[in-house]
Amino acid sequence: MKHQRIRRLIVSRILILLVVSSGMMWAAPNAWATFTQHEEKPGQILFKAKQTLPDQEGYSWQVIVFRQVYPGRQDDVYLRLVGFPGMVAIAHDQPLVLRNKKGDSFLAQPDPGELTKNRISPDFHVGQYRLEELVAQLNPTVDWQAVIPTQNQKGRVLNIPSTLIQEWQITASMGAPKG
Repeated sequence: MKHQRIRRLIVSRILILLVVSSGMMWAAPNAWATFTQHEEKPGQILFKAKQTLPDQEGYSWQVIVFRQVYPGRQDDVYLRLVGFPGMVAIAHDQPLVLRNKKGDSFLAQPDPGELTKNRISPDFHVGQYRLEELVAQLNPTVDWQAVIPTQNQKGRVLNIPSTLIQEWQITASMGAPKG
């Protein structure tokens, strides 16, 4: 009788250990972006950090910060957000709000840029915002929220971990002139 109780206790502890360890394998990791560098033309380089994050309704978004370096021209830093087609309609004329729990809040102005070059208007599920003057002001030690403006006025919220803000700042500094 005592041996059966000990055996059940051991088996139950092993099962708990297996459940906990398998849950840890599936837990969402901190946001770590994929960095890429691509030479589009001689002297024209694209630096990019890409991550996928869910919004408050559980829909996935590609979050892409990129810096385009052109010879003899000021560099541009952009944030591009790509939602699932048909699930969201971004209000392209409205700024993106970046805010944190400390009360800091910034507006990233919309800039469809390349999105509209070959089309009359950008896709409704893709938004692009200027970050070059803003990214250095974001506190990289706190988590942020990005409130994506949508045509239904409700907006979509993405939780942006501080590690991703750090990666945005690294991307924005890549290829920058040393000074």
